[in-house]
Amino acid sequence: MILCIDPEADELAATREALEAGGFRTFGAASVADGRAKLEASDSVACLVTEHGLDDGTGLELIREAREIAPDVACVLYTDAGLGEIDTAGFGDVIAEYVPKEDPAATDRLVDVVEHSLAFRSQTAYPLPDDEDTRLAALERYAHDPEALSASLAG
Repeated sequence: MILCIDPEADELAATREALEAGGFRTFGAASVADGRAKLEASDSVACLVTEHGLDDGTGLELIREAREIAPDVACVLYTDAGLGEIDTAGFGDVIAEYVPKEDPAATDRLVDVVEHSLAFRSQTAYPLPDDEDTRLAALERYAHDPEALSASLAG
């Protein structure tokens, strides 16, 4: 399931329509708060596609929150904002794909990027930690059985 976020109803509908034509199931939201609530309420979100400019925050803020709620979720910033307009200074650890809406083939590119992101999301969702202790702590966070994981790493 793909969660699409855009404050403009027409843009949200167009994004969902393009992804559904590509074979994906979608649902939508119009704000950071609504997107967060839908992420927290569903364990079936595989990909988040968000506009950057939202009424109650930014797409990058939502992507950062999505990584906390559902670390495996693929994230795509699908936006009218150019790269130069997006303040990325405080988001060095946020990994997301970027697709500008003004590209003539933007919807086709979006579908391609979502397909690729879903295929490789486990590799892009987890940046490599700086040291071994941080890496092990990250592994334990995602383990279904942390004690078994610790035992397997100790031996």
